[in-house]
Amino acid sequence: MNLISQPNPTLFKVGLKKGGRHRIPTPKKRESLTYFGCLNIRTQKFYWKKSKKSGSDSFIWFLTQLRQRTPGKQIIIILDNATIHKSRKVKKYLKRHPLVKLFYLPTYSPEYNPVELFWKWIKPKVYGFSAMGGISELISRFRKLVWHYNRGKL
Repeated sequence: MNLISQPNPTLFKVGLKKGGRHRIPTPKKRESLTYFGCLNIRTQKFYWKKSKKSGSDSFIWFLTQLRQRTPGKQIIIILDNATIHKSRKVKKYLKRHPLVKLFYLPTYSPEYNPVELFWKWIKPKVYGFSAMGGISELISRFRKLVWHYNRGKL
């Protein structure tokens, strides 16, 4: 699982004359988004939910959404060692829902996490090189890209 919560961190190479500048307007107000996401290894479909916050309660809410989406089936999630993934609340939730299993990767190893690779791939496409009109445009770009990705059009 991972989050997108940065305003515009992507750097791009630009062909300019030596000493030239390229100005990219950005919104004055800093806003952030939290997305929880998972990738079905068999189908390669990406499932995501937007959340108001990043925390154990939000992560449990996301796990509940996954359970409702796949009733009666075992869910195995490969994820990083973020504290929200290992809290007491999450452990309690997992005891109540034995079909949900969490598999933790070694610390500092995002290269083994398929979702991290997906975030790395999609972030530059979402943020793009053009100026954004704000958070609503960011949401729109993200939704469109995931929609096209899930339909095999990217």
